[in-house]
Formats: sequence, structure tokens, C-alpha cells
Amino acid sequence: MGDFDRHVKFQTSRLYILTGLPGTGKSTFADFLAVKLLKQSHWRCSIFSPEKFPVALHYMELAEKIMGKSFDNPRLSNREYEQCKVYMNENIFHISAEGKTDIESLLHTARQQIIAHGVKLLLLDPFNYIDLGSDSGMTDTQKISRILITIVQFA
Repeated sequence: MGDFDRHVKFQTSRLYILTGLPGTGKSTFADFLAVKLLKQSHWRCSIFSPEKFPVALHYMELAEKIMGKSFDNPRLSNREYEQCKVYMNENIFHISAEGKTDIESLLHTARQQIIAHGVKLLLLDPFNYIDLGSDSGMTDTQKISRILITIVQFA
């Protein structure tokens, strides 16, 4: 990451939050960070990214970041993409948005991936796809606070 590394250090067991206006590239930047941490620190990652559907399209975006080539120019060949897919299948694990999306369910799946595959990075993007639950008497702010505390405790 070059100069970026002089300003930011990433550690396991930490919560990092990216915020910004809609359409400003938060998801693209989060994917970039995940790929860089995978390539440089060998951090396998678990990704919950329901906006990046179907997963095959997300894999294409990740492959471009991993290989440093696009499917246009400079061209990422089919052979390179197939090799990259093998690499991604060994190092990047998705959490489906088709099941339960409450934080407990997402973290349960992430925990299974940590145990089975040695995942060190969990990317939840975007946060607004996490089911806040229907706790009566709690405001959305309180629900969000509870979810963030749960994530910190998980980390």
C-alpha cells in the first residue's frame, strides 16, 4: 500500500468503520483494503456484501483488484481469471444475504469460517443491510449501538 502504510496500520481483533456519502466509493475502497490485506498479510476474509450480487460479479471485481488488471485493458485473460478464482476460493468466503441477516446469524457464519478457513478479516458492507431486529422500546440508534457492541465483542 506504499505511502498509505505509513499512515494506517491494521490489526486483527479491531473494528474499523468506513463512512461517507452514498456513491463515493466506500464499498470499492473496502474491497481494495480487503484485497491488499489478503495479498500483503495473508488475511483470509469473510465478506457480507449483499449489494454486490450475484457473487460471481463481485468475484470479477475482486479479481481485477488482485491481478491489477481489468477485463478491458490491460486485459485479464481467461487463464489468469481461472487461476485467480482458485486463489479467491481458498481465501475469500462470502456470507449469503439470502438467509438471516441479523448480526448474531452473520457472526455465527463468520465464526464458522474463522474456524474452518482461518479467516482474519470480516467485511460487513453495507451496514444498513444488517437486520436491526424488532426490539420493542429501543430506538434505531440504540439498536445500532447494540450491534456495534456485539461486533466489538466478537472481534
